[in-house]
Amino acid sequence: MRIFEISETLGVHFSNFELLYPTPLDTIEISINTDETIPFEWEESSDVDSEVSYNLTLTFDHNGNSYTSEYDNILDTNYAISAYEYAILMTNLNLAIVNVNYIVEATDGEFTVVSDSGKFVFSNISLLLKIILCQKILLCIRTIQIHLTQ
Repeated sequence: MRIFEISETLGVHFSNFELLYPTPLDTIEISINTDETIPFEWEESSDVDSEVSYNLTLTFDHNGNSYTSEYDNILDTNYAISAYEYAILMTNLNLAIVNVNYIVEATDGEFTVVSDSGKFVFSNISLLLKIILCQKILLCIRTIQIHLTQ
């Protein structure tokens, strides 16, 4: 007679995983003048009986509106997104800085496990440069006005 030992992982379809990059300490500079990519990285989630794919979701809120981008069916533990689309959106919304939340879901099509929420900051250099330029122009105008009134 043969005795089989049942694994404790029976019924547990996925292992939990951690987000690696970006972190809450990261401020990522973006610009409408470049099309750089932003890497996202996380640990592997393993499934005992199926291949795992990942879904990456980014969200930020502004004036009561939620802006969400989803990237589905990622087969690796890293993914790069275009910074350009976020720079355009932030410029159109007149946002120089925005706090972004993100999550990664691991799925085999039947079961899903979700990472903890990650956070980071987008800094829109395009808009920051315009703000700095405008401030310098205003300072020059004030200086000229002061000299004209003297």
